[in-house]
Amino acid sequence: MKNNSCADYLLYSLARLFGVLLKTMPPKTSLSIGRVLGTVVFYLDTKHRRLAYANLKSAFGNSKSPQDLKVIVRKMYQHLGQNLIETLIIPWIDKKYLDRYIQIDGRNYISAELNKGQGLIFLTVHLGSWEISNCICAIYFGPYNVVVREQTEHSRLDVLLNDYRRLKGINIIYKGTATRELINCIRDRQLIGMVGDQAGRDGTLVNFFNRLASFPTGALRLSLKYEVPILPAFIIRMSGPHHKVIVYPPLKIEKSGSLEMDLKNNLEKFSRMVEDMVSKYPEQYLWLYKVWKYSPQRKTLILSDNKAGHLRQSQTVATILARELESRGLIPEIKTIEVRFKNRLSKWILNLCYWWGLGCLKIVLEPGSYRELVSEYADIIISCGKNLSLVNYILSKDNLAKSIHIMRPQVSVSRKLNLILAPQHDSCKKRPNLVTTQISPNLIDEKFLQAQTQALLSRLKGRGLELPKQRISLLIGGDTKEYIISKESIKVIIEGLKKLSEKLNLELLVTTSRRTSVQIEDLIKKEFKDFTKCKLLIIASQNNIPEAVGAMLGLSSIVVVSGESISMVSEAVSSGRYVLVFNPKRRFGRFGITRHKRFLHNLQNRGFISLIKPQGLSDEVVRLLSLKPPIRIIDDNELIREALGKIM
Repeated sequence: MKNNSCADYLLYSLARLFGVLLKTMPPKTSLSIGRVLGTVVFYLDTKHRRLAYANLKSAFGNSKSPQDLKVIVRKMYQHLGQNLIETLIIPWIDKKYLDRYIQIDGRNYISAELNKGQGLIFLTVHLGSWEISNCICAIYFGPYNVVVREQTEHSRLDVLLNDYRRLKGINIIYKGTATRELINCIRDRQLIGMVGDQAGRDGTLVNFFNRLASFPTGALRLSLKYEVPILPAFIIRMSGPHHKVIVYPPLKIEKSGSLEMDLKNNLEKFSRMVEDMVSKYPEQYLWLYKVWKYSPQRKTLILSDNKAGHLRQSQTVATILARELESRGLIPEIKTIEVRFKNRLSKWILNLCYWWGLGCLKIVLEPGSYRELVSEYADIIISCGKNLSLVNYILSKDNLAKSIHIMRPQVSVSRKLNLILAPQHDSCKKRPNLVTTQISPNLIDEKFLQAQTQALLSRLKGRGLELPKQRISLLIGGDTKEYIISKESIKVIIEGLKKLSEKLNLELLVTTSRRTSVQIEDLIKKEFKDFTKCKLLIIASQNNIPEAVGAMLGLSSIVVVSGESISMVSEAVSSGRYVLVFNPKRRFGRFGITRHKRFLHNLQNRGFISLIKPQGLSDEVVRLLSLKPPIRIIDDNELIREALGKIM
């Protein structure tokens, strides 16, 4: 025995004592005690309760509500409590007991295979009372051999359980030394019981509730090599001590000549049977282990607040994460769901009651948004914007997912999120889970710009944009809570660019954003529609081209951008072009140094941008083109990649 601790000895002694006491009680009474015991453990065992819930959500999130899943978890604990009681009374279970409480469907399949005078493998999973199923096989159909894993954590209990099994005529074969003994059993035409779930790294990945799970291959390897039949069999608790054993016809073993392919194809058949049984009796399956631990699939959920800049930042981090996962041989999947609050008051309620979890979300979110969020399982959740940090925390806790938040989060969850990616101008307090970036996350690099440029050129053939020319791009945003882009300032910018383009033979590329006001859109269309030097004009609200900004950055040597959008300025700074930023007008009643001002002044002080007034645009462009100062580029992506790698 590898473990001689006091706790192990105490549990061993209690198990023997309770077994003696339980045998004096009617089965229904002892099983009622088991249900109560399971309920108590349900409330105490927070860690495994959350794991079971997360597993169930992955399997049934689209068809069952969170409340339904919690009920299943509680019933699972109650069922396990009854399993424990039945395990403790194994020494007193005999054929008379089985005749009274056990019903076997498909017994004819067992008889047919036994009449052939050959060995037989019963393949089951951790569903129902599997220890009772071992007794059934040994008492009704023995000699019977069962393959088990040695439990080193509680070695005395393991010895006691195996002693109980042997009392019923069950021969114990330990994993790791099983191959030779199993071959002898097959040659002696004996029965073998094997478990077909909960494999480790050495298992084969098969589809299980639409995700790849690792299933053990031992039974299939024996069947393929020695042509021993496999009978899938499952035991289900009907009520109290009454059980039903469901035996399927022998698994039709396909052989293609490729062992790897044969294992996978035949295991897929078995996994479909398991999935069907677990779907019918989810509360009787053992959900207390990481079902999909060895799956290569990793699902990332992006929470969107319907702000384009926030969404682009989240998509950037999700893309960097996907590349990191792929480098590790994993399969990333990304899904975006919009978080829609009922009203402004809902956000205040969330700040006060976030600790309530899903109950709070149900109150503050629109019903459709709530249902979509709680039904979606994810391994990683990404959010951007202060209010979404609370939603991220609640959902990541519900899914046992990694939480990644961009920008300053709510203070109440700043320590509880796995990773915070906050720009320098947010002035966040240093914490172990905080990584400070210089600008907002974006995917802009030379390779990205080339790809976006080619995509735009393919879309807009015959415009001459593929020819090398000196160009200026104008990126215009829109009004925010802090700033207003005035028609007067845009008019000055336009006049300056038009004069420069005529004087210096420059081409212009112009785009608005979805936030741009109608008045400014009308002004831009009027000024540039028939202007020959304007080679590209995009009104985003009317014809938004996804690759427009990336292509414009790639085709230009100078970028002029409005300063109200931190995301847009960040993308421009990452492009390796000269960046001129004009500050929009502050709204009336807004005072003090804003995060936008800190952001822009930090970049200017370090030589990444030139802050200009609309009237000074022409002079700054001329200066840049004549002096050609070195361009400084910010690249935070490697920093982000390293941070993501650590939490994964």
